[in-house]
Amino acid sequence: MTASVLVVDDHPTWRTALADLLQCKGTNVVGKAADGDEAVEAAEMLQPDVVLMDFDMPTVDGVEATRRIIAGGSGARVLMLSGVTDRATMRAAAAAGASGYLVKSTPMAEIAAAIARVARGEREFPDGVLP
Repeated sequence: MTASVLVVDDHPTWRTALADLLQCKGTNVVGKAADGDEAVEAAEMLQPDVVLMDFDMPTVDGVEATRRIIAGGSGARVLMLSGVTDRATMRAAAAAGASGYLVKSTPMAEIAAAIARVARGEREFPDGVLP
């Protein structure tokens, strides 16, 4: 079974391209959101298996949106996908309840594979991020 995914990014071109590329890789993209507030609402409404979440967004950033999604009890797992590469941000995402963190330079096939792993309950962080 293919995981259902909500794609969250504030850049409309990137958000659309990412969703389209993931669908080409066989991922079931059930929705898209442009910021953290929209992500929280969409996660509650769509009940995706995985929320693919950007970090740096207006109004509510990815870490706070992750906290809200996890606290909301939807059961969705959050996989951060961001251009922010510092370990402190990755650790903040983990502390907020994210199941993983990838950088945007990650090849599309690996992003799709990471989504599947996170949907199965695995964690997906770079070496040295988690204690």
